[in-house]
Amino acid sequence: METIKKEIELRAEIPTEEFRVIESKLTSKLPLISSDNRLSVLFLGSIGENKYDIRVRINSDKYSEVVVKCGDFHAHNRTEIIQPIDPKQFIGFIKIFWTFGFNSKVMKRETKRFFSKEEQYEVALVSAKNISYIEIEKVLEIEDEKRVNFESDKLKVILNNFGLTPIGKEQFDDLCRRLTSKVDWVFSGSDEDYVRLESELKLFE
Repeated sequence: METIKKEIELRAEIPTEEFRVIESKLTSKLPLISSDNRLSVLFLGSIGENKYDIRVRINSDKYSEVVVKCGDFHAHNRTEIIQPIDPKQFIGFIKIFWTFGFNSKVMKRETKRFFSKEEQYEVALVSAKNISYIEIEKVLEIEDEKRVNFESDKLKVILNNFGLTPIGKEQFDDLCRRLTSKVDWVFSGSDEDYVRLESELKLFE
């Protein structure tokens, strides 16, 4: 059984002209642990008072998983559960989560991940066509809010040291809108959408 953990995550958008500079800084300070392409189907919705962010995703190394995050979509301290799955189950999980009636879209990202073994945080440098952003996160066993806030402040300082400022809710919502309109495509559950999704999945076989 997967352990329920608390994910502390901050994001910052990277201007196109600064992407290589930030990448160079990261490479000089932290070891690169992975570089891959990822295809994800995202489901966003609410059950009762709880908001859910559910992702079925597969990497270019054929690793596939289901990720369930509970909490406000922009919150930096959501509860997270990750369950590895067989790539052959990908479409089956899409069909299951589609029945929830959540908003859904298909996303493709190129991601480089760096990890600080000393401080136990991960930095993801993400590129989606002409839109780039950075995510810095640390995962804890469920702790009290003081510990979560303390770790969150430490991550803010790290971002600041790279010349970046964490985005707020309005900026995050704007980033998501631009990604949806310029990069991603809405998944409606139609037969045509499944054909398109299966076609994109073939690139990960």
